[in-house]
Amino acid sequence: MFKRSMRIVIALTTVLAAFGFVAPVGVNAQAVCLADVPAAIKWLSAFQNDDGGFTNGFAPESDFGTTADTQVAITTAGDEIGDYVKAGKTTLDYLTDQVMAGKADTAGKLGKLLLALANTGASVSEFATHNLIAETQAAIEKLADASDLYSLAYAVLGLKAVGAEVPEVAITTLLENQVAESHGWGFAKGNAADTNTTALVVQALVAAGAEFDKAAVLEYFKAAQNEDGGFPYQKPSDYGTDSDANSTAGVSQALIALGESLEDWNNPDQALATFQQANGSFTFQLAAPADSILATVQAIPVLCGNSLVSEEATAEATPAQ
Repeated sequence: MFKRSMRIVIALTTVLAAFGFVAPVGVNAQAVCLADVPAAIKWLSAFQNDDGGFTNGFAPESDFGTTADTQVAITTAGDEIGDYVKAGKTTLDYLTDQVMAGKADTAGKLGKLLLALANTGASVSEFATHNLIAETQAAIEKLADASDLYSLAYAVLGLKAVGAEVPEVAITTLLENQVAESHGWGFAKGNAADTNTTALVVQALVAAGAEFDKAAVLEYFKAAQNEDGGFPYQKPSDYGTDSDANSTAGVSQALIALGESLEDWNNPDQALATFQQANGSFTFQLAAPADSILATVQAIPVLCGNSLVSEEATAEATPAQ
């Protein structure tokens, strides 16, 4: 499902191919990932609750979006999600229970859910008594006002991950709300561009096969990148422009989706690896070391060379100016 980085050496690729390495599931993460991904996943596993879900670190209860993201992280790192069980419950059990309870009620949640289910073989048109494809398509229509471009992009990525049709209004809304001055995207219509929303929208547009000015977007990313190879949320910003793990991970995924070599971008994935702490977790920023579930979950797929776009949909490389 997910795009793999080309940094895997030819010899290793040959060995993995002999064992049928055609998808991330079932492959030893340490052999193909930067940093100590198994340690990161082991650290994360301690935060699984008895309902099978994962907390986001801000409240003890399981969080829908974080649980879906964690399932994506674990499977793209090569682990079987079924191996992570708490009190007899898996993450898939938690997500199923939440859907049945009507909790998957926004475009963003549905998009993340579809991404999480894409590798499971689950029937998304008949999942926990719900037709997730139809519900996601309907949720997209509600965001035609561009009030939440971040969630809209997630919905597009989710639908494409399961091979479903994306409503035309989704792509039109995304394209029409690009910030003219910077060529990035903000969280909602009228907002200044930020790297996180831009990275997600770019992946959604690539996944959908939409035409847009890739060179201009790359210029936006170039202007936002720091000398350490990482990325901040915004630049300039009243809150500082230090690189953070989440922004660096998000932009790296967008660059992978655009067909860019991360080596040509001062190795932001290697910069991301430096955010890992001794206990396996990742910190949000290096200047203020602290365990972060959200940073850890978002870092793992990138460190294993994955974007949120299928390999078939990945754009051809466009040189940065």
